[in-house]
Amino acid sequence: MALARLGKRQPPARGKGFAIAGIVLGGLSILMFPLMLGIMLPALSAARTAAKTAADVSNMRQIGVGLMVYATDNHNYLPEHAGKLTPYLGSTQMFLSPANRGQLAPTAPPANTRVQVPYRFGDYIFLAGAMPINQLRYSNRTAWAISCFQGMQRQHNVLYMDGHVAVVSDLAVFVNEQNQLRREVSAFFLPLLDVTKLEALLQQP
Repeated sequence: MALARLGKRQPPARGKGFAIAGIVLGGLSILMFPLMLGIMLPALSAARTAAKTAADVSNMRQIGVGLMVYATDNHNYLPEHAGKLTPYLGSTQMFLSPANRGQLAPTAPPANTRVQVPYRFGDYIFLAGAMPINQLRYSNRTAWAISCFQGMQRQHNVLYMDGHVAVVSDLAVFVNEQNQLRREVSAFFLPLLDVTKLEALLQQP
């Protein structure tokens, strides 16, 4: 009778190996998810920052086009205040950085407004008031506006008098270079910049 029992082998268990493999793979997937997330999030953040930087550059270029057209219509003079470019830009929405979309656009000042340079309007700081742009010897090196938006590595976009936009990494070096240029022009038109004041304007909410 014992031999009869030994002769009756139990049927092999089916599917147990697959079940164990599934459990192991599932556990590995759970363990790998935080690691993959940690790798992907910085890349996604960098991509978002790059997209906002590109949109900010586009904003500044359009402001630069408005500046050139304004100067053409006003005997080569720059506006006393950037808000006077509003008719050329369609609205003051252009003065909001892409990082601050959804906020209220700044209000254009009255026609007789006089400001002290530099001044902030929206998310941009303007470095010159009314002056004859045709008297500038280095319009491609003289900055007109700097963006408050910080790109990667705390970089800022800068709009120059000839309409092109470039990136500035070191604010102190930028101010020093601009002041060297400004010393060659009458201080009545382009007063020297102060890096401390500029930083304070950039940090305003």
